[in-house]
Amino acid sequence: MGDDLMKHILNAFLAAFLVSSGAANADPSFGFGLTYIFGGDWAVGVRVFHDDEPESAVLALGFDYKFGSQSFRPTVGAAYLDEDFYIDFSLGYDTRLQALDYGIGVGAAFETQQPAASGGGATTTGTDTASTGGGETGTTGSDGGATSDGGGDSGTDTGDSGTDTGGTDGGGTGDGGTDGGGTDAI
Repeated sequence: MGDDLMKHILNAFLAAFLVSSGAANADPSFGFGLTYIFGGDWAVGVRVFHDDEPESAVLALGFDYKFGSQSFRPTVGAAYLDEDFYIDFSLGYDTRLQALDYGIGVGAAFETQQPAASGGGATTTGTDTASTGGGETGTTGSDGGATSDGGGDSGTDTGDSGTDTGGTDGGGTGDGGTDGGGTDAI
């Protein structure tokens, strides 16, 4: 009877391997973790997952060392694989007791894909409208004159009904000369 059981287990491992190798472009990932075996034993082991896609269900092949029975346990199972951890349910074979057992485990996952960038930083849309001059755009006073040039003006139009104080223009892309000030009529 022991030989029949071993044949069934080997067939299960072979079937799991053939099914998991069917994904042509899937890269494997790996894990190391702790498993609780139903019946009261604990094991530490390694896992190979058939795919490295995070946040997905994957097939797992593994190998555990059971503390209670001090034996090795080859496993086959299914797991939820995240970016840095896994949770699995495994069917294993205790090599010392020569019996099947079930376990649930958790551990660290390695060699998984990195998640795609999800935006994160500031994005700009549209056109950039940079100024070419220093820019006083001025204000309109009661004299009706507005100052609008692209140069580096140092003068201001006070906007009163008196004297336009003007100033010198730094010669930007605007008028390129001096604002000659003047007297407004009241």
